[in-house]
Amino acid sequence: PAIREKLIAIMAGYRARFEAALGEAVEAHDLPPQDVRETAEALVAYFQGLMLIATLNDQVDVLGTLAAKVPGLIGLAGARP
Repeated sequence: PAIREKLIAIMAGYRARFEAALGEAVEAHDLPPQDVRETAEALVAYFQGLMLIATLNDQVDVLGTLAAKVPGLIGLAGARP
């Protein structure tokens, strides 16, 4: 239980940081209007999945390949990494 609680707190911290950064970008009109909390949750889930895939397959290079898809996830379709 203690490990679970610690991991939940870590993930909540990531989500909060993503949410704050996305909110600032939307306010500055650098990103299109969106539900920044929902997008932050999606980013955390995406990165958790990336880490799991990289770990299970022992392939670090998958991180760069799949991380390049993040601009599309946050509303920057057509953006180049």
